[in-house]
Amino acid sequence: MPTIIERVSPQGAVSYQVKVRVRGYPPANATFKTKTAAKQWGQKVKAEMREDKYFPAAKAKKRTVADLIDCYLEHLAKTNPSRHGDVKSILDWWKGELGHIVLAYPHCLHAYHLLHKIRHASDKCF
Repeated sequence: MPTIIERVSPQGAVSYQVKVRVRGYPPANATFKTKTAAKQWGQKVKAEMREDKYFPAAKAKKRTVADLIDCYLEHLAKTNPSRHGDVKSILDWWKGELGHIVLAYPHCLHAYHLLHKIRHASDKCF
């Protein structure tokens, strides 16, 4: 069950803050004017998380696979610089192939077409 906390502002206005926590997902928070709306949103988000349908769309629409790869490479350069060079060349290839994909809209067809392309290229090598 989502956690609902009643908040009272200094002016006396009541609002309800909802926190939804499901293992494997970042916590989701929202504030509502009515307790009913807070309960409904909490139940909806928790169900979406359990069905693997929850993804904060606003942030995801702004990020691409290339952003994700760049972030990882930056982290790797700081934490394991000796491995950075090897991994960078591989991830640069993936970035060129899938970097344009927005994280909010991943689709299995992207992976299918890429695997087909790799398989076709490897046939030429043998």
